[in-house]
Amino acid sequence: MSQGRSNIPMESCETVKSGIIALSTRLIQETIEKALKPQQAIFWLTNDTALIRFVNKALREQDIYILFVLRFLLVDIHNKLIQYQADSLNTFHIQPMMKSQIESILAYSSQLLVFSGFLFASTNKPRIISNMNNNDQFETVLIDFKEKYRSDVAPFAFLRDINSNINKQMNQDQEVIFMCGLIFQVGSSLFKNCIWTLELSLSSDGDVQLLLTMTQQLKRSHNLCTISDLLIHCKKKTDKAIIYYQCLLNKLLEKHVLMSQINKELVKIMPAVNSDK
Repeated sequence: MSQGRSNIPMESCETVKSGIIALSTRLIQETIEKALKPQQAIFWLTNDTALIRFVNKALREQDIYILFVLRFLLVDIHNKLIQYQADSLNTFHIQPMMKSQIESILAYSSQLLVFSGFLFASTNKPRIISNMNNNDQFETVLIDFKEKYRSDVAPFAFLRDINSNINKQMNQDQEVIFMCGLIFQVGSSLFKNCIWTLELSLSSDGDVQLLLTMTQQLKRSHNLCTISDLLIHCKKKTDKAIIYYQCLLNKLLEKHVLMSQINKELVKIMPAVNSDK
Protein backbone atom coordinates (compact mmCIF):
# COMPACT_ATOMS: atom_id res chain seq x y z
CA MET A 1 0.00 0.00 0.00
CA SER A 2 1.64 3.15 -1.18
CA GLN A 3 1.70 6.26 0.92
CA GLY A 4 1.05 9.63 -0.65
CA ARG A 5 3.68 12.29 -0.33
CA SER A 6 2.44 15.29 1.63
CA ASN A 7 2.38 18.53 -0.29
CA ILE A 8 4.25 21.08 1.79
CA PRO A 9 4.02 24.63 0.43
CA MET A 10 7.34 26.06 -0.75
CA GLU A 11 6.72 29.13 1.40
CA SER A 12 6.69 26.92 4.51
CA CYS A 13 9.97 25.27 3.52
CA GLU A 14 11.62 28.63 2.99
CA THR A 15 10.30 29.87 6.33
CA VAL A 16 11.71 26.83 8.15
CA LYS A 17 15.03 27.20 6.31
CA SER A 18 15.26 30.89 7.23
CA GLY A 19 14.47 30.07 10.85
CA ILE A 20 17.18 27.41 11.02
CA ILE A 21 19.75 29.78 9.48
CA ALA A 22 18.79 32.57 11.89
CA LEU A 23 19.04 30.24 14.91
CA SER A 24 22.38 28.80 13.78
CA THR A 25 23.76 32.28 13.15
CA ARG A 26 22.70 33.45 16.60
CA LEU A 27 24.29 30.41 18.28
CA ILE A 28 27.56 30.95 16.39
CA GLN A 29 27.59 34.62 17.36
CA GLU A 30 26.92 33.91 21.04
CA THR A 31 29.61 31.20 21.14
CA ILE A 32 32.27 33.45 19.60
CA GLU A 33 31.34 36.43 21.77
CA LYS A 34 31.74 34.34 24.93
CA ALA A 35 35.09 32.92 23.80
CA LEU A 36 36.59 36.17 22.53
CA LYS A 37 37.42 38.98 24.94
CA PRO A 38 37.71 42.58 23.63
CA GLN A 39 41.42 42.80 24.53
CA GLN A 40 42.09 39.72 22.36
CA ALA A 41 40.71 41.26 19.15
CA ILE A 42 44.08 42.53 17.88
CA PHE A 43 45.71 39.20 18.79
CA TRP A 44 43.22 37.36 16.58
CA LEU A 45 43.81 39.86 13.80
CA THR A 46 47.63 39.60 13.79
CA ASN A 47 47.85 35.82 14.13
CA ASP A 48 46.05 34.97 10.88
CA THR A 49 43.45 32.88 12.69
CA ALA A 50 40.64 31.07 10.92
CA LEU A 51 38.18 33.60 12.35
CA ILE A 52 40.07 36.58 10.91
CA ARG A 53 40.40 34.87 7.51
CA PHE A 54 36.64 34.38 7.68
CA VAL A 55 36.13 38.08 8.50
CA ASN A 56 38.50 39.26 5.75
CA LYS A 57 36.70 37.08 3.21
CA ALA A 58 33.39 38.61 4.29
CA LEU A 59 34.88 42.11 3.95
CA ARG A 60 36.17 41.40 0.44
CA GLU A 61 32.88 39.92 -0.69
CA GLN A 62 30.75 42.44 1.28
CA ASP A 63 28.91 39.57 2.93
CA ILE A 64 26.45 41.55 5.05
CA TYR A 65 25.15 38.44 6.84
CA ILE A 66 28.59 37.47 8.21
CA LEU A 67 29.67 41.03 8.97
CA PHE A 68 26.45 41.61 10.88
CA VAL A 69 27.05 38.51 13.00
CA LEU A 70 30.71 39.39 13.69
CA ARG A 71 30.20 43.13 14.09
CA PHE A 72 31.25 42.92 17.76
CA LEU A 73 34.75 41.87 16.65
CA LEU A 74 35.01 44.80 14.23
CA VAL A 75 33.85 47.16 16.98
CA ASP A 76 36.46 45.79 19.41
CA ILE A 77 39.25 46.29 16.86
CA HIS A 78 37.98 49.78 15.98
CA ASN A 79 37.88 50.82 19.65
CA LYS A 80 41.39 49.49 20.27
CA LEU A 81 42.80 51.42 17.29
CA ILE A 82 41.12 54.61 18.47
CA GLN A 83 42.55 54.10 21.95
CA TYR A 84 46.10 53.91 20.55
CA GLN A 85 45.62 56.22 17.56
CA ALA A 86 48.97 57.21 15.99
CA ASP A 87 49.90 60.71 14.85
CA SER A 88 50.34 61.66 11.22
CA LEU A 89 52.91 59.41 9.57
CA ASN A 90 54.21 57.91 6.32
CA THR A 91 53.98 54.14 5.79
CA PHE A 92 54.72 51.66 3.00
CA HIS A 93 53.10 48.49 1.76
CA ILE A 94 53.84 46.05 -1.08
CA GLN A 95 50.79 45.17 -3.17
CA PRO A 96 50.90 42.80 -6.18
CA MET A 97 48.61 44.09 -8.93
CA MET A 98 47.62 43.08 -12.43
CA LYS A 99 48.71 45.48 -15.15
CA SER A 100 45.09 46.26 -15.98
CA GLN A 101 44.46 47.28 -12.36
CA ILE A 102 47.39 49.70 -12.42
CA GLU A 103 46.25 51.19 -15.73
CA SER A 104 42.75 51.66 -14.34
CA ILE A 105 44.08 53.52 -11.29
CA LEU A 106 46.44 55.71 -13.30
CA ALA A 107 43.75 56.60 -15.83
CA TYR A 108 41.84 58.61 -13.25
CA SER A 109 44.07 60.91 -11.22
CA SER A 110 42.80 62.06 -7.83
CA GLN A 111 40.17 59.30 -7.74
CA LEU A 112 39.25 57.64 -4.46
CA LEU A 113 40.19 54.05 -3.66
CA VAL A 114 38.62 51.97 -0.91
CA PHE A 115 40.47 49.18 0.92
CA SER A 116 37.72 46.90 2.18
CA GLY A 117 39.88 44.75 4.48
CA PHE A 118 42.34 45.45 7.27
CA LEU A 119 45.65 46.90 6.15
CA PHE A 120 49.15 46.38 7.53
CA ALA A 121 51.92 48.79 6.57
CA SER A 122 55.35 49.76 7.90
CA THR A 123 57.27 52.97 8.43
CA ASN A 124 60.46 51.05 7.57
CA LYS A 125 60.74 51.45 3.79
CA PRO A 126 64.13 49.66 3.37
CA ARG A 127 62.79 46.55 5.13
CA ILE A 128 59.66 46.54 2.99
CA ILE A 129 61.71 46.76 -0.22
CA SER A 130 64.16 44.06 0.91
CA ASN A 131 61.28 41.64 1.50
CA MET A 132 59.76 42.06 -1.97
CA ASN A 133 59.20 38.94 -4.06
CA ASN A 134 59.12 39.05 -7.85
CA ASN A 135 56.07 37.55 -9.52
CA ASP A 136 55.72 37.01 -13.26
CA GLN A 137 51.94 37.18 -13.11
CA PHE A 138 51.69 40.49 -11.25
CA GLU A 139 53.32 43.90 -11.20
CA THR A 140 55.07 44.89 -7.98
CA VAL A 141 53.57 48.06 -6.51
CA LEU A 142 55.14 49.91 -3.59
CA ILE A 143 52.32 51.91 -2.04
CA ASP A 144 53.45 55.05 -0.28
CA PHE A 145 50.73 55.98 2.21
CA LYS A 146 50.44 59.53 3.51
CA GLU A 147 48.41 59.43 6.71
CA LYS A 148 47.41 62.74 8.22
CA TYR A 149 45.45 62.11 11.38
CA ARG A 150 42.03 63.70 11.60
CA SER A 151 39.07 62.78 13.72
CA ASP A 152 37.01 61.86 10.64
CA VAL A 153 39.41 59.32 9.09
CA ALA A 154 39.62 55.59 9.76
CA PRO A 155 41.81 54.90 12.83
CA PHE A 156 45.33 53.46 12.65
CA ALA A 157 47.88 52.58 15.32
CA PHE A 158 51.35 51.11 15.87
CA LEU A 159 51.22 47.46 16.86
CA ARG A 160 53.91 48.08 19.49
CA ASP A 161 51.62 50.54 21.28
CA ILE A 162 48.63 48.21 21.33
CA ASN A 163 50.37 45.04 22.54
CA SER A 164 54.11 44.77 23.07
CA ASN A 165 53.94 40.97 23.35
CA ILE A 166 52.36 40.59 19.91
CA ASN A 167 54.88 43.09 18.56
CA LYS A 168 57.79 40.94 19.81
CA GLN A 169 56.27 37.81 18.26
CA MET A 170 55.98 39.50 14.86
CA ASN A 171 59.36 41.26 15.20
CA GLN A 172 57.88 44.29 13.47
CA ASP A 173 58.57 47.32 15.64
CA GLN A 174 57.35 49.72 12.96
CA GLU A 175 54.22 47.84 11.90
CA VAL A 176 51.03 49.90 11.63
CA ILE A 177 47.49 48.49 11.58
CA PHE A 178 44.66 50.27 9.76
CA MET A 179 40.96 49.77 10.28
CA CYS A 180 39.02 48.20 7.42
CA GLY A 181 37.12 50.46 5.03
CA LEU A 182 39.95 52.92 4.37
CA ILE A 183 39.43 55.64 1.77
CA PHE A 184 42.52 56.88 -0.10
CA GLN A 185 43.00 59.55 -2.74
CA VAL A 186 45.32 58.61 -5.61
CA GLY A 187 48.39 60.82 -5.92
CA SER A 188 51.50 60.65 -8.09
CA SER A 189 53.00 57.47 -9.54
CA LEU A 190 56.46 56.43 -10.71
CA PHE A 191 57.83 53.38 -12.53
CA LYS A 192 61.50 52.73 -11.76
CA ASN A 193 63.67 49.59 -11.63
CA CYS A 194 60.67 47.40 -12.54
CA ILE A 195 58.72 48.68 -9.53
CA TRP A 196 55.68 50.91 -9.48
CA THR A 197 55.51 53.47 -6.66
CA LEU A 198 52.03 54.80 -6.00
CA GLU A 199 51.27 57.59 -3.55
CA LEU A 200 47.96 57.40 -1.70
CA SER A 201 46.68 59.95 0.82
CA LEU A 202 44.29 58.94 3.58
CA SER A 203 40.95 60.62 2.99
CA SER A 204 37.94 61.18 5.17
CA ASP A 205 34.22 60.71 4.66
CA GLY A 206 34.13 64.44 3.97
CA ASP A 207 35.77 63.84 0.59
CA VAL A 208 32.48 62.35 -0.55
CA GLN A 209 29.77 64.92 0.15
CA LEU A 210 26.84 62.51 0.10
CA LEU A 211 28.64 60.10 2.39
CA LEU A 212 29.48 62.96 4.77
CA THR A 213 25.86 64.09 4.95
CA MET A 214 24.57 60.60 5.66
CA THR A 215 27.20 59.70 8.26
CA GLN A 216 26.53 62.97 10.08
CA GLN A 217 22.84 62.12 10.00
CA LEU A 218 23.62 58.67 11.42
CA LYS A 219 25.70 60.14 14.27
CA ARG A 220 23.03 62.73 15.04
CA SER A 221 19.89 60.60 14.88
CA HIS A 222 21.31 57.09 15.54
CA ASN A 223 18.90 55.91 12.83
CA LEU A 224 20.22 52.55 11.63
CA CYS A 225 18.24 52.89 8.39
CA THR A 226 20.82 55.46 7.26
CA ILE A 227 23.29 52.60 6.76
CA SER A 228 20.97 51.16 4.13
CA ASP A 229 20.86 54.55 2.38
CA LEU A 230 24.66 54.52 2.28
CA LEU A 231 24.62 51.10 0.63
CA ILE A 232 22.07 52.18 -1.97
CA HIS A 233 23.29 55.68 -2.88
CA CYS A 234 27.05 55.35 -2.44
CA LYS A 235 27.62 51.76 -3.55
CA LYS A 236 24.48 51.00 -5.56
CA LYS A 237 24.03 47.90 -3.43
CA THR A 238 20.24 47.70 -3.18
CA ASP A 239 20.41 43.93 -2.65
CA LYS A 240 22.86 44.43 0.23
CA ALA A 241 20.53 47.02 1.74
CA ILE A 242 17.70 44.48 1.73
CA ILE A 243 19.90 41.90 3.45
CA TYR A 244 20.89 44.52 6.02
CA TYR A 245 17.25 45.32 6.73
CA GLN A 246 16.42 41.63 7.08
CA CYS A 247 19.24 41.27 9.61
CA LEU A 248 17.82 44.19 11.57
CA LEU A 249 14.35 42.66 11.56
CA ASN A 250 15.74 39.41 12.98
CA LYS A 251 17.76 41.23 15.63
CA LEU A 252 15.47 44.01 16.87
CA LEU A 253 12.66 43.50 19.33
CA GLU A 254 9.19 43.09 17.82
CA LYS A 255 7.99 46.45 19.19
CA HIS A 256 11.20 48.37 18.45
CA VAL A 257 10.62 51.94 17.29
CA LEU A 258 12.41 51.27 13.98
CA MET A 259 10.32 48.24 12.96
CA SER A 260 7.65 50.20 11.11
CA GLN A 261 10.23 52.33 9.29
CA ILE A 262 12.26 49.28 8.27
CA ASN A 263 9.17 47.61 6.79
CA LYS A 264 8.32 50.80 4.89
CA GLU A 265 11.86 51.03 3.49
CA LEU A 266 11.76 47.39 2.38
CA VAL A 267 8.49 47.98 0.53
CA LYS A 268 10.08 51.02 -1.13
CA ILE A 269 13.28 49.35 -2.41
CA MET A 270 11.97 45.87 -3.27
CA PRO A 271 10.44 47.01 -6.63
CA ALA A 272 13.83 48.41 -7.66
CA VAL A 273 15.45 45.02 -7.12
CA ASN A 274 12.73 43.13 -8.98
CA SER A 275 12.95 45.50 -11.96
CA ASP A 276 16.68 44.78 -12.30
CA LYS A 277 16.12 41.04 -12.64
